[in-house]
Formats: sequence, structure tokens, C-alpha cells
Amino acid sequence: MENVISFDWISWNVHLYPIHLSNSFNWYLEGYKIEDMEIGTKIFEKRKIIYKDKMKIATLTYQPKSKIIHPLIGQIQLSNEILYKGNPTEVYNQIMQGLRFEFKSFSRIDICMDVTRFESGDCQEFINQIVSNQIMRLSKQSGYAPFKGGKSIKFTGISWINKGGITAWKIYNKSQEMRDFDNHKQYIRDKWKFYNWNCQDDVYRVELSLKNFSKINIVDKQNSNYLTKSFDFMYFNISNIYSYFLNSTFKFCYNQKKSNISRNEKYILFNMQNIEIKNYQYNSKIQDPTRTSKIVVSDLFDTIIKTSETELKTCLELYDTLFYYINKYNLYDYFEKKFNIDLELLDLHKNELEYEKRTNKKFHASSPIT
Repeated sequence: MENVISFDWISWNVHLYPIHLSNSFNWYLEGYKIEDMEIGTKIFEKRKIIYKDKMKIATLTYQPKSKIIHPLIGQIQLSNEILYKGNPTEVYNQIMQGLRFEFKSFSRIDICMDVTRFESGDCQEFINQIVSNQIMRLSKQSGYAPFKGGKSIKFTGISWINKGGITAWKIYNKSQEMRDFDNHKQYIRDKWKFYNWNCQDDVYRVELSLKNFSKINIVDKQNSNYLTKSFDFMYFNISNIYSYFLNSTFKFCYNQKKSNISRNEKYILFNMQNIEIKNYQYNSKIQDPTRTSKIVVSDLFDTIIKTSETELKTCLELYDTLFYYINKYNLYDYFEKKFNIDLELLDLHKNELEYEKRTNKKFHASSPIT
């Protein structure tokens, strides 16, 4: 089978208009059906499912539960099926133009490469060698290894965790996962067949998950920032984006007991041409969290919550100080779990307060919608 690259998750933040929150607003999108859900999410009160010809296309969530998130912020996630079967860019344009939303930033993107064999060897053997420390990743790592078994254990994958970072990686037996869930997602197998899968070999997935897009700066030669601004650029440059992060954050070598592991023989997953990208900065100088740093972060956020928006506009340094401590002490997971707040949305709220302070008018509040 040829190597198969796909998007497996795309979600982004949007800015709504006041009329979207009005009971009189007609949630109509030509060619689609929009259905209200009774239950929202842990972050948003409202949730709507967008269908086309009985096929789920996307999920819209809006009306944040926390007052610290701007009330006009929402999120849209494309369905997994549309990413494999449909035309995501067409759906994106129809939803954004038809419902008159404004794109703010991506919230999460997953890109995966499906293979039956790596360049340097067998996929299952690679997993076994990682677990037994015969192969090493050329960067600091932590994670876990799922397994199956009774009298004996078979490791089915490896997940690397990068708390508070940009990238997270997984390698696992996708065929086994689909068998475990009663052979769901036939559309994935259909795509494999298109790339000459023999319907017998197990397919392994190397999955990249991108988050914290405020830290990602991918630019072209004219210094235009694309990944965090353009859906089309991201979608049509899937191979280049995947290749860049693969070559910059996900390399392996054999454990040959050398003091300098960069001199060990390399293990190659794929041969992909690297994208020419500059100005990408990856923060690797993160200090360990302390009890004091957690108290400082909690107190800062508590102050922000209790301060009116009018007052916050005069002391936006509170946000900068909060973000500084979260970044310095790697407190992303701690903060989001304790306060149930997405930091990307908090950053958007701060930016909009800056806009209102600078222009002396409410952010988009006067923009008309008919």
C-alpha cells in the first residue's frame, strides 16, 4: 500500500455576532439542516449539529459558560467522515459565509500517515523496539504504551505526550483499533483501498496533533503568516506541514549506547521532503511547576474573573503575567483542568479587549447581519 496522508480532526474558533445569540435569529444554511442539541459541552452552553443529506457535516458550539471567555466566541469541528469523504474546503466556505461567522484561529488539527511498513522496517517491530529501548526518540519524551493480551502482552502503539506544547504524536495499529470497535469507519478502509491496500495487511497510523496555535508561526518567503490564518493554505499544504513537524520534532535512532545519541544510526519512518519554513520557535526551556507558581496562576485568574471588562482594559498586563507564568512553569494542563478554560479562547478575549480599548468601540457589535 502507498503511504496515505489524511486529516483526522479539524476544529477552529469563530467570532459570532450579537444577532446569533438572539432568539429571533433564523439558523438557516442553504442545502444543510441544523439541529439543536439539548446538552452543550464542558466549555459551551449551546451545541448544534449541521447535516447534509442525513450525513453529519460539522458541530457548532457557542455561548461560553465562563464569563472570562468573550460571549461571541464559538468553535466549529468538521465531522471525521467529511474529512475522508467530502470536500472540507467547500463545507468550510459554505458554513462561514452562509452563517456569517468570522474565522479567529484553529483550535486543533490532527494529520495522520497510514502505512503498512516504515522505511527502516516493520511497524510492529518498531513499537516493540521502542518499548524495549532498542530505538530512541531524538528528543525529550514521556508517554504511554497501550497493549492487548492475556497470557502474553502485545503492545499496539505508543503515545508521546508534550504537555503544554504544540505537538503530540502517536503510532498505533489502526487496523486493530477498528477491529476493536466492530470495524467502524468503513470510509477509512475505502481510502486505503484507493491507495492499493490488499485488505489483509495491518495498517499502522503515525498521527500528529497540533494545538496551541498562538505558539505556531509558519510563514512564507514574504513573511505572511498562513497556518493560523488560512483554512485553504492549511488544507492544501497537508504534506508540507506534516513533513515539517515530522522532521523537526519526531526523529528516531537505534540505541547504540553512545554518549551522543545524535551520532547513532537513524531509524527512518518516511522519506518526505521538508518544507522551507522560518521563524518557527519551539519553547524547550520550560521550568518545572512549583506550588508557588500554581498559587500565582490561580490568584491572577481569580483577579481577572472578578474584574469588570471596563477595568480589565486598563490593566491588560494581568493577562500577560498569567500567560507568562503558565508558559514558564508548563502549567497548561493544570490551568485548563482546574478552571475548565481553553487558553486559546482566553487569549482571544484579551485581544478583543485590546481592540476595544484601542478603537473605543465594542468588537464587531455594530456589524450588520441580515
